[in-house]
Amino acid sequence: MSGQNAEDTAEYIIRASSLSGWNDCPRRNFANAYKHLVKNAGYDLRERGKLVSGAFGTSVHAAAAHAMRQKLSNLRVDEDDLNDVCVAKFDEEIADGVSWDQSSKNRENAIKQMKACIASYVYDVLPSIKDVESFERLDLAMVKTDKNLSGHADLVTKTSIRDIKTGRSGDGCHGQMGGYALLQLANTDKLPDELIVDHIPRSAVTKPYPGAVAIKYDVRVCVAEAATMIDIISRTIDEFVKKPGPILIPANTMSILCGEKYCTAFGTDYCELSKKVS
Repeated sequence: MSGQNAEDTAEYIIRASSLSGWNDCPRRNFANAYKHLVKNAGYDLRERGKLVSGAFGTSVHAAAAHAMRQKLSNLRVDEDDLNDVCVAKFDEEIADGVSWDQSSKNRENAIKQMKACIASYVYDVLPSIKDVESFERLDLAMVKTDKNLSGHADLVTKTSIRDIKTGRSGDGCHGQMGGYALLQLANTDKLPDELIVDHIPRSAVTKPYPGAVAIKYDVRVCVAEAATMIDIISRTIDEFVKKPGPILIPANTMSILCGEKYCTAFGTDYCELSKKVS
């Protein structure tokens, strides 16, 4: 493996962010990640609407990136400024419609939640961040293959890689964090000393905000998991290209994400397991 910015030239991209959740339902994740292969094989997929959880996370990440730019420029990080960035990004994300949920029932509700996350980020997370190096995308061209590993960690310092999660949990991210570690190894010849998920949860406004939690991951375990998942996904792509069809890719109809809301393959010929018998 050799490090280089090659995402635009690689035929198949394996994203670090896909490594942790892939096994929940490989068929769903394959359809989401490689829909062009699925459609070229003659299968139709559903269009999936934007979820408020995704728009929320993207917006908080945008504010965090703005904070890092300020920090790198030795400028003061202002909480109100971050709130403005976060809300502006959120409005951009939901401009074409969004599916609200029980946690964020409307825009006003979501903005209150975002402001709670930003306050926690400013007072709980930022003080612990030292020696910022970058928050840019890293790519890894996989030698002798047509694959490329790509990832965008939220923050790289001299000793650690950190990523923000705004969902219910910051656990279970071993593959993704290991992917980031492999990207750093390829680009700098050095693994990080620490892998940290800053869990800043989207929490109900009716409850006291729980605060952010820094979750540390074992670098060795994460790297091993990432390498395994990269190999599994790479072989899945190769097998599908040789013999297009979903039957080679396992599906998990017991997954809590098995449904129209989360899966582009649900109820289609690509995943007959999810089709109802009339």
